[in-house]
Amino acid sequence: MVELSGVRAMTDAATSADGSIRFRDVGINFTPKQRGEWVLRHLDLEIGDNEFFVIVGPSGCGKSTLLRVLAGIAKPTEGFAQTSRGVVHGPGPDRAMVFQSVDTPLMEWLNVRRNVEYGLRMQRVPRSVRAATVDQYLRKVGLHRAASKYPHQLSGGMKQRVQIARVLASNPSVLLMDEPFAALDAQTRRLLQRELVSLWQDEPRTVIYVTHDIREAVLLGTKVAVMTAPPQSTIRTTYEIAMPYPRDEFAPEFVDLASKVEADIEEEVSKLWAGDGFESQSRS
Repeated sequence: MVELSGVRAMTDAATSADGSIRFRDVGINFTPKQRGEWVLRHLDLEIGDNEFFVIVGPSGCGKSTLLRVLAGIAKPTEGFAQTSRGVVHGPGPDRAMVFQSVDTPLMEWLNVRRNVEYGLRMQRVPRSVRAATVDQYLRKVGLHRAASKYPHQLSGGMKQRVQIARVLASNPSVLLMDEPFAALDAQTRRLLQRELVSLWQDEPRTVIYVTHDIREAVLLGTKVAVMTAPPQSTIRTTYEIAMPYPRDEFAPEFVDLASKVEADIEEEVSKLWAGDGFESQSRS
């Protein structure tokens, strides 16, 4: 009973936390003393609590960089990112990231259970609560029978489930996902997309998800933001999606929205290829 009440307390904390996000006039210049190196410029964005917010855009527009700013592992040259706890100055327990790589984020010398438990140990969560929490999330991602296995014994999809279980067990109010399924085969990717939506619906929290896959963006998001071409990328358009889950990819409204997002990105890519973006920066 002690373990179950501990898990309940952690779950309640996750659902009551405010996961709202703000980016204000964010600019990133990796060589501030030189001109022509702005990746992001004058980016303003608000993301509501418990939204599943997906970001798409041309290659090199700074989607992953924007996530790193919010994670606190990259500092903006201009402007700031802000959570309900205040301006982001570094990493914090309210934010957690799932990476594209299926190997690097996991500790090869720890089994699945120990990998999922790792964040809780760092937070000094009592052992009884840790055990119950790990059991809970291993079952949620379908890995309870693989708890004693090591990363080298797992498929790519199973490794990503370990990542997801680990970050959810640590109870962040904001989950950052940088193309987490891009390296997986199509069948595994589709399965994990459904599982991720189910997990988010079961325990709502703010999710910011970066992808190059337009179909995936419309399949998952409550909102989809399209970024402009680099350099000086910012937010071009944000679409709100009212379609219920699970979504039918062949439904007219799904096809229509995917076509609009694709048209936006194609227009931005055409600007990039024509050199308009670089010309505009050189005049700034």
